[in-house]
Amino acid sequence: MKKIVHILNAALTIPFGIGAYLAPGQAFGPFGFSLDVTGVMLAKGYASTSLGFGLAYWFTRNVSETSVSRGLLVGSLAFNAMEAALQLPVAIQGIAEAPIWVTAGAHTVLALLSLVALFQSRR
Repeated sequence: MKKIVHILNAALTIPFGIGAYLAPGQAFGPFGFSLDVTGVMLAKGYASTSLGFGLAYWFTRNVSETSVSRGLLVGSLAFNAMEAALQLPVAIQGIAEAPIWVTAGAHTVLALLSLVALFQSRR
């Protein structure tokens, strides 16, 4: 399960990070957000974080050290749970366009998978 969490985090964040850094307006446009100069800067910062996060997960997908694995799973749980908690209300209230449901769902699933993997690693 741990390896699946690593691969899914990498698969979702690396392409998003690259795309949102190179073309933030196009990356956030489908959600109904328009970005001013400050928004572009913040979007690129988020994109950089996403890319770094994804690369860390990709290159540690085969890690066997328990403390490293547990730390990464806790990070995944925190990131994905907080993103889900942010995006689900935005989706429910209709603040963002329909594509927000896809990312909110992905973050929710990854948070749950991270939690399952953490419990499995305790055994």
